[in-house]
Amino acid sequence: MSSMSPSNSSASASLPTTVTSSSASARVRSHHLQSALDGMLAEGAAPASVVKVHRVAASALKQAVRWQLLATSPAVGVSPPRGELGALRIPGAKEMRMLVNAAQESPYGLPVLLAATTGMRRGEIVELQWSNVDLDAGVLRVTHGKTPHARRTISLPPSTATALRRHRKEQTERRLLCGEAWKENDLVVDRGDGASVNPDSVSHSFAEVAESVGLADVRLHDLRLGFASALLETGE
Repeated sequence: MSSMSPSNSSASASLPTTVTSSSASARVRSHHLQSALDGMLAEGAAPASVVKVHRVAASALKQAVRWQLLATSPAVGVSPPRGELGALRIPGAKEMRMLVNAAQESPYGLPVLLAATTGMRRGEIVELQWSNVDLDAGVLRVTHGKTPHARRTISLPPSTATALRRHRKEQTERRLLCGEAWKENDLVVDRGDGASVNPDSVSHSFAEVAESVGLADVRLHDLRLGFASALLETGE
């Protein structure tokens, strides 16, 4: 990590050293990392180089958490500026299946499945309540949104409905174990105790999953594009 090319910007050169130093790591904040990435772009660095530096920093900060130098990683929720990653990336059907299957081994397999099979935004997924899910009818309702178009009813593929039934059963078991500690929010996706999940945590977990299957250029948001593309192909 210290063998950075002299052609890299000063921000990228100092970043790996900062995040691997035990004394400095505790002082690193999300905005520091974001500023460094923004600075690289401003100095003319290629977007691909910025992405690589981000991954190296995120990996180092994750290790710092393992070593208990940090309670949480400042890299969570930080990414290269939107729109700076080049061409639009629309994952194909095979890639979508790869990502959904790989995500089942992560804590956020269900949110990834919902993004891929319903086209929901991550904010809509983490806010979804069971009261807006009708598994018998095979639909769910998105009730929050700034426009009438955002508030909509979505048909569920049978496999997704089955996954939701399985998840609800598992969630009910966790609720009984938690007892009074359970947070009564009626959320479909929760952090284990009924409390809401940070959308950035879902994105960060998905980025790790995507990289593990060789699709690091696919973002969580791109699953919506893949879903929309599939609908157009089928004429729906």
